Amino acid sequence: MDDAAFQEMFNRSSGLFAIALWVVTSLWIVFAFQTWAYKQTTKSVSRDRLDPKATTGLVLQLIGFVCVLIPRPLYHPIVFAGYVLTIIPAGFAMVFAIWSNMMIYTVYREYRRDWAIKVEIIPGRVVMMSGPFRTSRHPLYAAYFMMLIATGFVWTFWYTCLAGILLYWIGTSIRIKAEEQPLIDSFDRRYADYLAKSAPMFPRWTSFGVAGRRLF
Repeated sequence: MDDAAFQEMFNRSSGLFAIALWVVTSLWIVFAFQTWAYKQTTKSVSRDRLDPKATTGLVLQLIGFVCVLIPRPLYHPIVFAGYVLTIIPAGFAMVFAIWSNMMIYTVYREYRRDWAIKVEIIPGRVVMMSGPFRTSRHPLYAAYFMMLIATGFVWTFWYTCLAGILLYWIGTSIRIKAEEQPLIDSFDRRYADYLAKSAPMFPRWTSFGVAGRRLF
């Protein structure tokens, strides 16, 4: 693409990317507020079955977010490949950010104060299998994953966005396995049946769900 074509493409697409950037940024504020509002307050925890690999998974997830926070030139599209293909990521970024906030609101409404960064078995609690948990065992991870993609589309380069997606996906795979093993050991046949009927993050009928089933 020559300089004139590049400048024309930038002029036509930068306005939409500016809108997408501010939409995603605003929704991050809402996202963070929801997380803060529903933070866990439970202190009584049994730690005898925790998998230290969960920490490795968390570190990879965080590095994934660091990758998508590496800034590209402001309001530049993530790719230049014809007008329609250039603006598609901006549209998806807004849709993903809105979906993530709707999901996290639904999850926290169901989960209340049972969510924590630590992988732990809390005495007296039951495994959530209703609401968004009916088809997805880890809808919070799905919400964060979609926010990561939305952020990458409006903020970073395509290659750092891809790196962030892969690192988050691998880290989430590790954490899911670490989280689910204590549940398998601690709960009865009902949890095994739940594993068979549900997906790790995304419902099985989605393309994300197919990929997740192959990975997890």
